[in-house]
Amino acid sequence: MNKVTTATKTVTILTRYAVKATGSIVYSIRNGGNAMYLVTLNLNGSHVCLQASGLPCPSTKGHTTCYHITECSRRETLRQARENSKSELERIDRETLALIASELQAAQASTPKMSREAYNAMFDPHCYELSA
Repeated sequence: MNKVTTATKTVTILTRYAVKATGSIVYSIRNGGNAMYLVTLNLNGSHVCLQASGLPCPSTKGHTTCYHITECSRRETLRQARENSKSELERIDRETLALIASELQAAQASTPKMSREAYNAMFDPHCYELSA
């Protein structure tokens, strides 16, 4: 549950639904007076706020939008920004890992291979001279 207070008006977001067919987002909210509302944010900008009874929001009298729509719209914008930044970070991580892998592969390719005899000679105790 997300609780937000704006200028002495409280909006508690209870649920969020995404309608894939239309791209609309539906919020089920409760205001400070404990009244339930359904706020629908449409892609075309025609947002709707209805009381749980199905009647239009009384806060829209004389206004084009109510504070329920304003708050839900603000929260959706923040959510999308957070989602975009998350996907951008994932893209950067993938690119960084690919760069590290290619640099490692290039380093391994440029490292000369040692012959078996040279490798064994490094650990042969008879190859080293002991000084007293």
